[in-house]
Amino acid sequence: MRTVIFDEKDRPVSEGLAATFRVLTETPNRAAVRALVAALDSPFVAVRRRAIESLITRQTPGGKREVLARIDQLDGEGLEFFRRNASRMMPTLRSAVLDAGDSLRSNACRAALLLGEVDLIPSLASALECLSPIHI
Repeated sequence: MRTVIFDEKDRPVSEGLAATFRVLTETPNRAAVRALVAALDSPFVAVRRRAIESLITRQTPGGKREVLARIDQLDGEGLEFFRRNASRMMPTLRSAVLDAGDSLRSNACRAALLLGEVDLIPSLASALECLSPIHI
């Protein structure tokens, strides 16, 4: 059962939260990314969701990597936003498949499957070729 953090009747709080995240999304200030990444760990669902949306919307790869690192924590609405904005995540997914450590690479593979991104198959194959050979 989902807990409602911000009721529609509580407009000033909802509007204030929306305004805060709009500023954090649109500002070119890189400190906003740190604030948004910290918001990913908020105990409040609405704050986490807006942080995910802001980080995916921003043009900063570091924030997108943080979302990818937490893909297994996304709820249904978070995953749907992720799917709708897949094109914004593609460079991050490719980079994670080719250059990242095992856990981020694994999350990138999960995301590719989730999104049905067959365009990532060559990158996945290339990453697998670069891994140390298996000795039989």
